[in-house]
Amino acid sequence: MKAEPELTDDEHLRALAVLEAVLGNDDTALNVLSRRGSAGPGERALPELLAAYGHHAMHHILLASYDIDADHDPAEAGRHAAAMDRDPFARLVHVLIDTLHQQAALAGDDPATAKAIGATILKTFAAFTAFPDHTPGRRNEPALDTPEDAQAFLQALRDEVLARI
Repeated sequence: MKAEPELTDDEHLRALAVLEAVLGNDDTALNVLSRRGSAGPGERALPELLAAYGHHAMHHILLASYDIDADHDPAEAGRHAAAMDRDPFARLVHVLIDTLHQQAALAGDDPATAKAIGATILKTFAAFTAFPDHTPGRRNEPALDTPEDAQAFLQALRDEVLARI
C-alpha cells in the first residue's frame, strides 16, 4: 500500500466540509468547495483531497482496529501489524484506498467524482462503527445510523483538528 499522504490541518477541515456537503446532498456547497484556489494556492483538486483524506482516515481506523499505536513496544506492535497483514478484511481496505486514489487520478476537478468518493468515505465510517464486536481493538465510537449521527461524527473529527491549531 502507498504511504499515508500528509494532510495539513486546512486540508483536513476542507475534506470534512466536503463530507458534510456530501452528507447533506448540498451540490451548491460542493461546487463552491471544488473551485480551484478557494482554499489557497497549490491546493489539491477535491477528488485528490478526498482520496488522500480517505486514505488517512482508513489507515488510522485500521491501526485502531488492530490495536496498533505508538505506545506498544516494537515486538508487540509487530505482532499486531502481522495479524493485520494476514487479515483479508484489512487487505480489502487497502484495495479500497487504492481504488479511491485511482478514481481521483482520473477525475481532475470533477465535483461529481468528489461526491462519489465522499460517499464512499462516509459509508466506510458507517461500516466500521456498525460492528464493534467484529473489529478487534476498536474504540467505542457510536454507530452512524442516521445523518445526525454522521454529522456529529464529522463535528467530532473537526473538533480534533481545531484543538491542534
